[in-house]
Amino acid sequence: MSPHDDKRPTTVASNAIARVQQAAADLGGHPQDHGWREFYRLIAYGLELRSPGLVTVLESAMTARPESGATHLVTMLGIAVRAQAPECFRSPPTGHSPEQRLAVLEAVLDLHAEPVAATIAARQNSFTGTRRFLLPQVLLSAYFADGDHEVRFADIGTGLGVLPAQLNAADLYTRFSADLRWPQGVPAFRPIPFAARYGLDRDPLPDRAWVRACYGPSVYYREMYRELIESMSHPQVREAEVKYAAVDLLDTEALAEFLVRERINAVNLSYVLYELSPANRRRVLDTLGASLVAPGVVTITEPERELTQPGCTVLLIESGREKPWRLARVSDGHFKGAVTPLEDFDAFTEIHPIV
Repeated sequence: MSPHDDKRPTTVASNAIARVQQAAADLGGHPQDHGWREFYRLIAYGLELRSPGLVTVLESAMTARPESGATHLVTMLGIAVRAQAPECFRSPPTGHSPEQRLAVLEAVLDLHAEPVAATIAARQNSFTGTRRFLLPQVLLSAYFADGDHEVRFADIGTGLGVLPAQLNAADLYTRFSADLRWPQGVPAFRPIPFAARYGLDRDPLPDRAWVRACYGPSVYYREMYRELIESMSHPQVREAEVKYAAVDLLDTEALAEFLVRERINAVNLSYVLYELSPANRRRVLDTLGASLVAPGVVTITEPERELTQPGCTVLLIESGREKPWRLARVSDGHFKGAVTPLEDFDAFTEIHPIV
């Protein structure tokens, strides 16, 4: 038992630190390890001891980013430390104890506290998954198959902006969909009738160096990043007509103004809402519901239990329908493995057949 276990949190800050500590412990318990897990466990250990440098940096981050969820703060701490001091992610020599590793981290934070805190304040986890276009391609092509509406589409939290350009890239759909098993077989490729495509993210818009830091320190992520860069250089992606804009989704007035001005009727959110506190998630969805042109469709992909378990869930929100369509679970958040239909899949596909 930690000597701090008997100290009950007495302030908002200490309660918040406790939530971040629990988030780090949960992330450290993820059954897959692609390079981040031991760092998350070290953060949980350090926060249990209320390690001073670690607590100071996180308090600064929480003050600057009160809208962020605890899980996002932990992932951002990892990315920021990696960007400033990648040596923290080298394998420790055999026999190094958690105390020794925490001392190394404290020394790094003592040296880099200001840029680490500034990075967390200014940036998002901009992972930019290569294969996350697969379900939006299937769902939006089915939804708009009747041809009654042209699609004016915005990918919010777009990272490097590859997803809106990958949509309708038949070659990439064929390549990547082969690794994603569906109960009735892989859906046939069908184009989405786009009239306009946009990628939105907060300023500063992510660049390759930042996204590479988000990918993590492992052979697995190195291969995933290579796949991302290959996709970005594919002719069907390079030639796609996509416009990009710096819009902070939490600036709901600016977000609503953009959606109305550009007559957006379809939005995608991939691994975005988990980054926000529950109240801000609701605020973003309310803004979308009030601002989208009919028919008003939002596809949402969210990690299982806020990144603490493998896989993700895919929902579709439709204007005029009280509840989201809960459509599918994907066994791996990088969109490999298997698609499992959820409770609304059959009813949705009766109205909008997937070929």
